[in-house]
Amino acid sequence: MDDEFAKLEKQLSLSTEEENGVVISLNLWHSDSDLQGFCAVGRLLSHKSFHFDALRSTLIAAFNPIRGMDMRLIDGNRILFCFNHQVDRKRVMDNAPWAYEKSLLVLKAVESDENPMKTDLDWCDFHAHIHDLPLGKMNKDFAKFIGNQIERFKDVDIDNSEKLWDRQCESGSA
Repeated sequence: MDDEFAKLEKQLSLSTEEENGVVISLNLWHSDSDLQGFCAVGRLLSHKSFHFDALRSTLIAAFNPIRGMDMRLIDGNRILFCFNHQVDRKRVMDNAPWAYEKSLLVLKAVESDENPMKTDLDWCDFHAHIHDLPLGKMNKDFAKFIGNQIERFKDVDIDNSEKLWDRQCESGSA
């Protein structure tokens, strides 16, 4: 088999035109795409196969986009979500993580100049609820400390007085 590849490699030759590559004008590079930058890419963290049409109808119902959306399977388990308005994409991203049939759906926002095939879809943010904290520890600094112990602190949901009068503290971590 290696001999066959070696023979084919020897037969392969590029013309001068192919070696020079392709030149793309700046006007074409900066032109508006039909995706308009309201996209996200995602994948299911599962070894199970899934029926794409069932996934599409379930997620469109769950996401409930006001202005609509489209989903495209761009690789075996990589899905491009194209929203018709930035508000819909923001709401879906803010309400993550999502799941489908007990499998985590990892979502990342992608802009029109990014390659969705190169987006890292191996992690996502989670909300961690910390219960039964002493009153003096219900503050942003303590929540940040706990969040960083879990993995990586992202944000904390605290009112203007910098105290949580509820019985729990919410810390986002990845």
